Amino acid sequence: MKRKKKLVLSVILSIFIAIVVGLVAFWEIKLKPGFMAENTRMQMLLIKEGIEEFIKHENRFPINLKEVVDANYLLENDITYFCPMKHHVLRSKELHYTECEYEFSFEPNGVRICIPEKVFYQKRFEWLHKYYKRCMIVTKDQ
Repeated sequence: MKRKKKLVLSVILSIFIAIVVGLVAFWEIKLKPGFMAENTRMQMLLIKEGIEEFIKHENRFPINLKEVVDANYLLENDITYFCPMKHHVLRSKELHYTECEYEFSFEPNGVRICIPEKVFYQKRFEWLHKYYKRCMIVTKDQ
């Protein structure tokens, strides 16, 4: 009887461990990358909003990020310049705008804000490509 009880307990413990390992794997493979991508997207939207405010009030496109910061439409030190996808983390740390981890293209007819190509095309984020675009474009028509 004692032997049967130990066998049942070991089977239950094995099932519990398998479930925990499965949940951790699901978190690491699917959920965490999705949360990182969403945090990255939200931070890019905040930068986009600051650039849109600059365009609205200055009636022109900025030539660089410094110009937007100097006009007080973006903060000099902020978490929005940190790319969670690049570091595989959920928390952001504050960076100076000169250390911004996003790629920018300031053109006469718009501004392009992009997740670095090397980061976006990592195998871990492949499944997100159908939901997220790598770049956001700011134009006057928006």
